[in-house]
Amino acid sequence: MSDGTSFQALRAFWKDGPIIQRDFRWGSMIEVYDRLWVANDQFCRNGGGEWSVVHACKSPCHQRAVGYQGSLPKTHANYLILSINQDLFLNIIDPPKPLFMPASFEAFLLFADREWLAGRKLLVHCNQGESRAPSLALLFLAKCRGALSNDSYWAARSEFEKLYPGYKPGSGIQAYLASKWHELGTAPRQGGGLEPARH
Repeated sequence: MSDGTSFQALRAFWKDGPIIQRDFRWGSMIEVYDRLWVANDQFCRNGGGEWSVVHACKSPCHQRAVGYQGSLPKTHANYLILSINQDLFLNIIDPPKPLFMPASFEAFLLFADREWLAGRKLLVHCNQGESRAPSLALLFLAKCRGALSNDSYWAARSEFEKLYPGYKPGSGIQAYLASKWHELGTAPRQGGGLEPARH
């Protein structure tokens, strides 16, 4: 790490269990809901055992997992998504314009719901831990757990910010979720469907 923090701290973190880090010089990992953690890429790890991991960043995670540099052709089988056991790799960036694809969010919701219902801890990380990862966690809590309002993105965001004060969504993902809110999270889930969301 650039500020000299030892990787032994991260190894101890995963060996001894979660310890909430609030030192934003080298990263943080915060439990926003039972068994749901949001972090930046300093806490990237492979899923396994009691942990399942959503890697919500093109670079470096999706690139490394799929094995490419630069960009993939849109016709590639794993252009948007690669799911391997307890890891979900998303080719997702944070542009100022809403260029996101519904398939990425539906794949996330299906994966997150399955792994959470299996009793695993769920880590969602992006690069900075400010926009993509917390946006996905917000979506999961509203659409799958009924823990946030499902009336609108803005209603869910207002409640989520109390759980995760560091939420700073990019203009693109904010606009996308606001405009597509009622279209996302409609795919059938394990157990026959979505849990009813609180309004």
